[in-house]
Amino acid sequence: MRLEGKVAVVTGGGAGIGEGIVMCMAREGADIAIPDIQEGNAAAVAKKVLAAASRIGKPVVVNFIGADPAQIEAAAQAGAPCVELHTGPLAHAWWDGDQAGMQRELTRIQEGLRFARSLGLRTHAGHGLALSQSEPGQADHVSSTALVAALPDVAELHIGHALIGHAVFVGLRQAIADFKAEAIRARRASVA
Repeated sequence: MRLEGKVAVVTGGGAGIGEGIVMCMAREGADIAIPDIQEGNAAAVAKKVLAAASRIGKPVVVNFIGADPAQIEAAAQAGAPCVELHTGPLAHAWWDGDQAGMQRELTRIQEGLRFARSLGLRTHAGHGLALSQSEPGQADHVSSTALVAALPDVAELHIGHALIGHAVFVGLRQAIADFKAEAIRARRASVA
């Protein structure tokens, strides 16, 4: 197996060409993430991958879904060991300065994470998160990354695009240090 030990993230892997790529990479031994926010698509493909596991090894399938109990339950029923909850609506509310929207989405994500954990799923979250929209040194400003990183049920926080975008301005080493510091600060603040 040429992709054994590798992780394949197949955007739009819930249908069409994306589904074909998921199946091909799974046959080659890759662990698979299926970012597809169309309700049920990622879960259906995950079910196909898991059903074929006896022929293709035992891939890990991660469903990229909304913080919706029906989608989370569908992922669990499909046999996926993990879900990544989509934080895009929270990120949009954060960028718009919509405090009510941020609180609503943060509550939905938190409840979704808890529900997923209650079903025995490993929980990831991410999409659209940023480090800061304010000037450096404004200690009272909380980033969208910090909001999600502070949630106790987040096993993995996915910030790839934001990290690389920040790295364009400060370099990759500094961007990693900045995001790590922000996540640690948020976790410590949530415990205090």
